[in-house]
Amino acid sequence: MDTVINNIFANSAHLILTGCLAAALFFGLRGVREVSRGCLDGMLGLALSVFFICAHVYCLLSLPADCPLAGATGEMTVLTWLVILFAPALIGLYLIGGIVDLLANHTRAGAVRVFFGLTLFCFMHMVGVHWPLDAKVAVILVYVPVWFDVELEAVR
Repeated sequence: MDTVINNIFANSAHLILTGCLAAALFFGLRGVREVSRGCLDGMLGLALSVFFICAHVYCLLSLPADCPLAGATGEMTVLTWLVILFAPALIGLYLIGGIVDLLANHTRAGAVRVFFGLTLFCFMHMVGVHWPLDAKVAVILVYVPVWFDVELEAVR
């Protein structure tokens, strides 16, 4: 577990790719939320989401050869992308959203987000370190619709 977490924080390319993906998800969901309310301000969120997706793809395709993640991108599939880059972005969105909600006295929503973020972190980096790739992807695919539901439920 230590080597996996150390690789995440020691590799700035991993942080940039994960951050771009998290920003794309954040702005995309905010844009969808605003557009569904009838506000055209959501179009700006959707445009920012597209920008961060393009930045993520550009950074992923132009990694330097000496980067440890560059070797993995040559053989990266959608499943490995989900585990290596998407899961940390989703964990960050859960935890940061939960901490913000807790600080804003939205205790129930914040506790739910922090709980889901910590359980996904535990499944990916503690309990499920030696799980096969398919099992990790299945866990991630369970947490994605929950994230959408939790985020969209917060405004209803």
